[in-house]
Amino acid sequence: MKINLAIALFVLTMFSCSSDDGNGGSSVGAESFTVIKDGVTFEGENFNHTLIILSDGTVEGRRMDLRCDIDGGTFILSISNWDFQNPPANGVVEKTYDTNIDIGPNTQCETIEGSTYCDEALVTFLLGQEVFVSELNDNDDIGGITITNNNPSNQTVSGTFDLLLRNFNSQEETYVTYTGTFTNLNYTVFQ
Repeated sequence: MKINLAIALFVLTMFSCSSDDGNGGSSVGAESFTVIKDGVTFEGENFNHTLIILSDGTVEGRRMDLRCDIDGGTFILSISNWDFQNPPANGVVEKTYDTNIDIGPNTQCETIEGSTYCDEALVTFLLGQEVFVSELNDNDDIGGITITNNNPSNQTVSGTFDLLLRNFNSQEETYVTYTGTFTNLNYTVFQ
């Protein structure tokens, strides 16, 4: 049985998108979240970042959600990794997470007790009733999220992203390019 976290991450981000203007962890440096949507730059507001420690039987994993408001909607970067990758306590592995685990060159998988666990990324942009997501076409590698620095002691994370999103509710195969950076984002750990 193959565990596909993209669908689980999508469903969980749909129901966990509340934003606030507070910070979860200790403050170290100024937080910034810049999103460039088809060449137009937006500075994120109303941050709400979380790291959830989860378990699937005997296998423990982590899901980090980084949220901000841009362009009238909520933009969410999500990554997941598993204990076999040796993530730090209260943190995640510094690496590039692909949005398509089937062909992503950076994806790491391991089969444990008959189930396959893979790290991965999912990006969601909620704009009114429209939902834009990065995981839609199993045949295309449409980008990823790179964690360049994670300080589990201070609960801060920094990185970059470069990917394509498509309207989940539309039958059209029209993609929009999203790139950007996030620096010193404070997150709260839930176990």
